[in-house]
Amino acid sequence: MGMFTEQEAKTILDKVVALSSADECTATLQGAVDGNIRFALNNVSTSGLVSNTELAVQVAFGKRVGTATINEFDDAALARVVGRAEELAKLAPENPEFVPAIGKQAYKPSPTFNATTAAITPAYRAQVAADSIAPCKADGLVAAGFLADGQGFFAMANSNGNFAYQKSSAMDYTCTVRTEDGRGSGWVARNLSDVGKFDAGSDIRTAMRKARDSADAKALEGHVSSGGYDDGLRGTAPPMPAVADAFAADFAFQLGMRTPIIAAVNGAAAGVGLVIACFADV
Repeated sequence: MGMFTEQEAKTILDKVVALSSADECTATLQGAVDGNIRFALNNVSTSGLVSNTELAVQVAFGKRVGTATINEFDDAALARVVGRAEELAKLAPENPEFVPAIGKQAYKPSPTFNATTAAITPAYRAQVAADSIAPCKADGLVAAGFLADGQGFFAMANSNGNFAYQKSSAMDYTCTVRTEDGRGSGWVARNLSDVGKFDAGSDIRTAMRKARDSADAKALEGHVSSGGYDDGLRGTAPPMPAVADAFAADFAFQLGMRTPIIAAVNGAAAGVGLVIACFADV
């Protein structure tokens, strides 16, 4: 199963909405086909393909909400999942934070789908592994990596006449290369929507070079004898009354920087983490 066309998705969602007798109904249908291959010690270890599609139905009677899911799409199954959602809604207490279903909207498609990426085959994945392993073997290096690719879709419809459909595709490649004695290590990664821009045979050379060049890495002069790495920021933090010097150096050094600071937040930031991000210029 995995992927439905826009018309196939709309047909299912329209049936679901029509089956509901609740005050409002919102149905979402999403699916994906994901493939992968993993290699380690210069050998392929695993490969796989996962396909899944799921329908979720949320209904509301006033502020009482019920939700049910199913991965069958014949008429009997659709009636069953709508009925289950309505039964749950009638049993549920009122939700004081209830938000009504969104009204009819016009959605502009985004360029998130690439047909070439969506058409990746097991043979292509095997070739990527071979292109990563072969040059490492020839150079006395050891490769371990993972290639994951997939395509998916998301569709929604509600009793207010709203409907949306979007397809997407992506691939992600990572590879670590080490010297046989374990003294050197290099890494490379590629995350693309268009697999046509990916060349494992070229990218693996980056990880190989890093592995070779790091084999004879040496500690920076003076840092070992001083007992640690000098980040060059100690003493730049402005005085902070009633705050330990170590705290000021670790968390307020940005205030003493003379160059612009750009912050990137990946996920939630709270407490000191949020404060540090707020100290940044951008």
